[in-house]
Amino acid sequence: MRPVGSLAEAIAAVQKAQAAEADARARLDEIILRHQTEVSKAARAVQAAQKGVVRTSGLERAAALLDLSPRVLRSAVRETAPNASVQATSNKTPAATAAPTIAPTET
Repeated sequence: MRPVGSLAEAIAAVQKAQAAEADARARLDEIILRHQTEVSKAARAVQAAQKGVVRTSGLERAAALLDLSPRVLRSAVRETAPNASVQATSNKTPAATAAPTIAPTET
């Protein structure tokens, strides 16, 4: 049989280990909560950015893809729109017209 002092020391060691485990779990829970909060914030930022992209007009997206300002692309569309409607309504083949020159914008 063990001496009483050894048993008391063993119980104290187990209790100390259990307390340390509880402290470690509490710290881990705090870290997890903090990261979950950061992930949620990032998800909200992504959703807001996606809404902004959806609101962007097709012309603005096209201008961005072409590395042009929306104003330049809009102007080019206005220049070519009358020619396009004439071609669509005419039965005759129109003479070739030069495409408008679109200068890239500097970013």
